[in-house]
Amino acid sequence: ESDDPLGWRPTALLVFAAMFLLEEIDQFTRLYFTGALLHYCTDLWNWIDVVTCVMVIVSAARFLDEDSSIDGRLLMTTGCFQSLLLLSYLKKTFFPFSKFVSGVIKIIWKVLPFLVVSTVTLFTFSFMYFVQDQDKLKNRDVVLVFNNTNNSNLEDDASL
Repeated sequence: ESDDPLGWRPTALLVFAAMFLLEEIDQFTRLYFTGALLHYCTDLWNWIDVVTCVMVIVSAARFLDEDSSIDGRLLMTTGCFQSLLLLSYLKKTFFPFSKFVSGVIKIIWKVLPFLVVSTVTLFTFSFMYFVQDQDKLKNRDVVLVFNNTNNSNLEDDASL
């Protein structure tokens, strides 16, 4: 047994992610020569596939490098992209799930303008509250400084 607690797993991840990335590159070149490259580049799921491959390769390489410490955010991001890759795979292979995912994507596209406007409105009101709250804090600090100054002046006058 080796001293490495992860053993062969990072190497296997690296090999399989590299193989999947080579498949994506092969698909890219085939579509380039057939003239359908624009369709490949505008499909969000293709971008998710490529980014997932790159993230897994980077994470596995960081695991294999003994000098570097692995970042939790990198692992979390890699896990999120792998979950999206699973959705992509199920969308391509399982027809009922494909209909469900396509329906959810259509709903999200219809609701997206509302979500954007709601988010902007929420941030605007929270920023207004923050500005108003900061003014109150500044005025309170001025009053406290003024009161402390007056109290010390009264104490100085009383000691005379």
